Amino acid sequence: MNLLVEESPFILKVNCKEVNCNGILIVTEKSKSFNLEEVNENQSKSKVKREKSGVFDEYNNELICGYETCPEIKKEMLNVHLVPHSHLDLGWLKTVNEYYYGFKADESDDQHLQYSPLQPNVKTIIDEVIKEVDKDSSRRFIFAETAYLWKWWKENNESERNELRKLVQTGQIEIVGGGWSMNDEAVTHYQPIIDQFTWGFRKLKKMFGNCGIPKVAWQIDPFGHSRGMASIIASLGFDGLFLGRVDYEDKHRRIINRNMEMIWQGSPHNLGTAANLFTSILYDGYLSPPMLCTESWCNTFSGDNNTQSTSEMIRNFIHYIKTASVSYSTKNLLIPIGNDFAFSNGFSWFNNMDKLIWQINRKQDFGLKVNVLYSTPSCYLKTVQEQKTAYETKSDDFFPYASDKTAYWTGFYTSKPSLKLYERKANNFLQYNVLVTIPRNRLSVLLGEPDMVCNQLCVLSDLDERDQANIESLRSALGIMQHHDAITGTAATHVSSNYAEMLSKGISKCQKVTNKAIRRLIFRPDRTKLKQKIHTVICPLLNISRCGVTEENMTFVVTVYNPLSSKVSYFVRFPIPGKKPSDYEVINSAGDKVKTQIIPIPTCVRDIPGRDSKNRYELLFEAVDIPPLGFISFYVTSENVEEKTPVTLGMKVRKSATIGFKEYGIQYNIIIITIFDVHFNFENLQ
Repeated sequence: MNLLVEESPFILKVNCKEVNCNGILIVTEKSKSFNLEEVNENQSKSKVKREKSGVFDEYNNELICGYETCPEIKKEMLNVHLVPHSHLDLGWLKTVNEYYYGFKADESDDQHLQYSPLQPNVKTIIDEVIKEVDKDSSRRFIFAETAYLWKWWKENNESERNELRKLVQTGQIEIVGGGWSMNDEAVTHYQPIIDQFTWGFRKLKKMFGNCGIPKVAWQIDPFGHSRGMASIIASLGFDGLFLGRVDYEDKHRRIINRNMEMIWQGSPHNLGTAANLFTSILYDGYLSPPMLCTESWCNTFSGDNNTQSTSEMIRNFIHYIKTASVSYSTKNLLIPIGNDFAFSNGFSWFNNMDKLIWQINRKQDFGLKVNVLYSTPSCYLKTVQEQKTAYETKSDDFFPYASDKTAYWTGFYTSKPSLKLYERKANNFLQYNVLVTIPRNRLSVLLGEPDMVCNQLCVLSDLDERDQANIESLRSALGIMQHHDAITGTAATHVSSNYAEMLSKGISKCQKVTNKAIRRLIFRPDRTKLKQKIHTVICPLLNISRCGVTEENMTFVVTVYNPLSSKVSYFVRFPIPGKKPSDYEVINSAGDKVKTQIIPIPTCVRDIPGRDSKNRYELLFEAVDIPPLGFISFYVTSENVEEKTPVTLGMKVRKSATIGFKEYGIQYNIIIITIFDVHFNFENLQ
């Protein structure tokens, strides 16, 4: 079955009447998708002059970024699109900071980190690329990982930022993928994948305007690819997808049958054609062709075409590209130039590519039908789409991935399961939660598994931008965790420990937001004194049955919050010092006793190293029909407590067991957090 590519790319324009076209550009308009006939018609009306500062449309007095910045090709020749890039892993053999600064950094001291120019590092790579690309308007480069770009952005002054911004907005530097990281596709969940793309796009928009929003996805290193990911990429508005790793047998078949490019149907039975995505598989992965060496130490090019080594290299390269081009259906071939953490010496890389382009293209005068040019994935995509070629369709996954008959990349599906679980829990913390609140004397303690809501409560309680900064720490950590060497467990052990540390720090900062949001939702603005007496903490170790608050107190209130849009029931459990079922009594907001069970903590859990607790039992009960976006509260007390009414912060105490609201007032009993009621939801706050 074949499918014709019909949709065309879009153009981004800047109104030069509102901004200085020679300086920093702000995208003010994004046109609709267009067909190529309309593009040609518009170009014939306009005098387009290519300058170092960009593509200036004199007819409309606008500066254009995007597909119209692409270089011209020679349709009668084989056009070889050289795409310079550096694959910047967000952790693998080194941590994120170690890769960025170029040495083993003190992860606990972010304020005093220094970088070493003697070691390959991301900071130097970005600096080198900006300097070298700016020397020649024909040069191109692509970046994929927004996390590193944002880190660089924060550490540099406005003048240096403007240099990068100019190159992005003129198309010389292109952002591909654009997520916070290049995410894995096998063991990730769709929600954090979308979140990390959203977070990356938001930062790109802040740095570069709409010209920084990527048009193609660049998934060149994940260990296999999923149809669900293709659906997400299509739904996010990408025009195409480039893959690096597919099964060796599948790739061999595609090379023989000339279908290394296809229309991937991401959701054939649900979204239909809306999830169709042009997909191209790189011929030899994301590394440079084997005969090319563009590092400073290997001197591939002498600059003199008469030397034997240079002539042989040119012949090998021409043979390579002609062989590879047979596997594709148009007279265009994308050749990536780079590898892991390449371009730390930008001069050597670009100088050698300049020589390669010159030495091959000058052979056109002697009959060679090959045209080599600097390009980008989106420019390659634009050129291919202009051919209106029919492609084979695909509607399943690229799993499992095998690089040869003895190397199936499937062990990472289950490796480092604790880290995988921690990522899931941290994402739940960012998005949704179950809350348990416990008052202790004059304190209210917030207990919860790492399923705590952060985003939702921040929105519902209308917190300010300062609180958003605390959320960003966890959002950034989760974006990094989607990286194909992070959640997969394929990174070095000390790197995986660093990932866990990032999540831990992010959760701690998000807890501050949650605590503030809960207090704001609980108390009226005029209850300042009462709010000040409430202190909230979180018990993150319930997975090993550890919570000092419930283990050391005999009376407390448990409040469960439902973040979903429908009512749910939930089994609540926490460790207690009691030994008999009759030791504890749980009363709901209607004053009725709730059926409980005290269960022993398994020996394997009690013996977990680092579990600093001697308690051997947990209290278990069911919270039934928790209302959507609402709370349900339970009063928990031990029969060993002589007085069933604890201190109530100076309020008048009712002797009933009712816990609830009454016209924003508290129906007082022994606890002050009685406003968490089964009938309470956020509509009460309007």
